[in-house]
Amino acid sequence: MKKKIPRNKTFCLMWTKHDWCAIFPARSGVDPQLNYPGKVTPATFNSITDLLCEKYCSHPNHFRMGGKPFFSIYQLDALVESFGGERETAAAFGRMRRTAGHPPQWHWVEHW
Repeated sequence: MKKKIPRNKTFCLMWTKHDWCAIFPARSGVDPQLNYPGKVTPATFNSITDLLCEKYCSHPNHFRMGGKPFFSIYQLDALVESFGGERETAAAFGRMRRTAGHPPQWHWVEHW
């Protein structure tokens, strides 16, 4: 964030690295065109989450639940698929927590 966050505003982060498809205008019987794949490697995920933890999870305005930074995930299944499985994904989030130097984070998973 390039602008200073006012003291009375809170924010949180959401992982939304899913496939970007051309779905508008929707056409019956036509598969949407893939514009950009959302798959990431564990190394890329680590690089991105290191930056997020350093810059934002420790920010005083970052939303917290029970004193823990809140991190939301959109389409967890896409992230699990890009890592190769649930165990690998859990390991990546464990690394994120340890690297951040924060207590374990709350995660909210959304899918539609």
